[in-house]
Amino acid sequence: MKKLSVFIVFLFMVFSAKAQFVLTPNGFTTDDGKNFYVLNFEGKSQQELYDAVEIWAGGRYVSPKDVVSPSLNAAQITINAWVEGLTKMPKRAIKVPVDVNYSFQILFKDNKVRFNAPIINSMDADGQIEQQLYLIRPSVIKDGIFSKSGKLLDKYSKEQLEKHFNGIVEEVRVLISGSNEEW
Repeated sequence: MKKLSVFIVFLFMVFSAKAQFVLTPNGFTTDDGKNFYVLNFEGKSQQELYDAVEIWAGGRYVSPKDVVSPSLNAAQITINAWVEGLTKMPKRAIKVPVDVNYSFQILFKDNKVRFNAPIINSMDADGQIEQQLYLIRPSVIKDGIFSKSGKLLDKYSKEQLEKHFNGIVEEVRVLISGSNEEW
C-alpha cells in the first residue's frame, strides 16, 4: 500500500509539473484557457533564468544566432524557428512531410519563466508553398487540422504540434530545476 501511495504522489508530481499547451482552432492555449504558461523556480533570479534558457537554446538549435532573438535586459527571448517534417499532410497515399515555421516568446522575472502560447506562422508541405497545411481548413480541396466549425480533422498533426511545444517547455523546466545533473 505504501508503494502505491508513493507511486500515485510521483505521478501527480510528474503530470502537474508539465505544461499543457493545447492546439485549438484559435491557436494554442493552456489547459485552463490562458495564452501563456508559467514555471516557478524559487530562489532563481531573472538573470539566472534568462542565462539558463539562453544556454538551452544554444544547444537545441543548429544556428541559435539565426533563431533566437535575445533582449538586452534579460527580460525575454523570442524563438523564430523552422522545424522540418514536424508532421505529415493528412489523407495522402504518400505521407508528405510538413515543415512548420513558428514563433515562441519566453519572458523572465525573478523566480518565474513565462512561455507565451506559440504562434504558427506557416505549415508548408516539404518546403513547398503550393501545398500547405492550415490550422483551419479553408476549403474542401485544402488540408487543415480543424474544420471551419472547429471539428478536429487531423489528430496526428494536432498531437505532433502539441508534443513539440510542450517538449520545449519540459526541456527548459528540467534544465533549470537541475533534474538532469547526472553526467
